[in-house]
Parts: sequence; structure tokens; C-alpha cells
Amino acid sequence: MEANEPVDFEPLDRDGAYAFVARTLTRLGYRALDKPSKALVKRCLAKTTGYSRAQLTRLIRQHRETAKVVDRRDGNRGRPFARAYTPADVRLLAQVHEDLGQMSGLATRVVLHREHHVFGDVRFERLAGISASHIHDLRGSRTYRRGARRSGGRRRRRCRWASAARRSRTGCPASCASTPSTRATATAPRACT
Repeated sequence: MEANEPVDFEPLDRDGAYAFVARTLTRLGYRALDKPSKALVKRCLAKTTGYSRAQLTRLIRQHRETAKVVDRRDGNRGRPFARAYTPADVRLLAQVHEDLGQMSGLATRVVLHREHHVFGDVRFERLAGISASHIHDLRGSRTYRRGARRSGGRRRRRCRWASAARRSRTGCPASCASTPSTRATATAPRACT
């Protein structure tokens, strides 16, 4: 098997590959083969179909139990989970971030919940129950980035002193309006220049 040239066999689609596996298993009488022969057949199928050993094991088990190999995903081919939030919801989230600034996921979640339950805005019905982590996931989507770009896409700028103060732990100028860290107050804080 290792000495053979690479096989240039590519089935047209998944159904074609599954039919090939089923025909091969039936034609060779896979059930009646001894263990080394079964291993050889499995390696041959892996080489010709490109499927992993685990996937072939599942397909062989399915053939052994039902005498056929079919795609068990039924109507969900290619998209196993339904989308909870539509592109319109994602654009609405981008608009909220544009209007209020990009807050933390938890603060955004509270705002979305209030928009629907307190103010009765039906556009926020699906977004009212979103988790903070899902908000962060949606922020990375292409639809969100496009919506943020269309609505201006301005970003909040950080105070450069705040990040420098966190790194050095020596405090920050009064113009930054952040408090010195506890370590900086325990030792004598240096004056910022």
C-alpha cells in the first residue's frame, strides 16, 4: 500500500463517495474477511476516498448495521445549526455600538434587553436574550464589520497615559482621570512628565 503511487480518484460528491464505499464493502464481502484483510480494505478506502480512519469506521459500522451507507444528516446538509441571529440583527447590533460606543459585552447585553423589555422596540426581540460571549462572536462577523463601516465606523480612542500607567504601575496624570494603582500608592508615586 505504501509503495503504490498516489491514487487520482476523486468522487464528485459525498453521495458518490458513500456509494463507492458501500459497493466496495459489499463486493469484497467485508463482514467475512479476517482482521488483516479488513485493515487492508480500510486503508485502501482511506486512500481512494480521502476519508479519515474514524470516518471510515463510522461508515463501515453503518454498512454492517443497515447494509447501506447513507448521509444521516437528512435536511441539514451543509448547515447543521440554524442561525439564531439574522444579518439585520447583526447590523442593528453594529448600530447600537455606533450610537453608544463599543461597550463591554455585558453592558451591551443589558442595553439590548432594556430596548426590548422596557422600551418595547420589537427590532430587539431576538437580541434581548443574547449572551455577552455571543455579542463578542458577532463583532467578529463580516456583517458586523460592514454595518459598522457604513454607519461611520468611528472608534473610541484610549488615553495613552492609562495604558502606560497599567504597564508601569506608577499612576497617571490627573488629566487622564484614572486612579493610581495600589502598588504605586504603597511606594512613593513618581511624577508623570
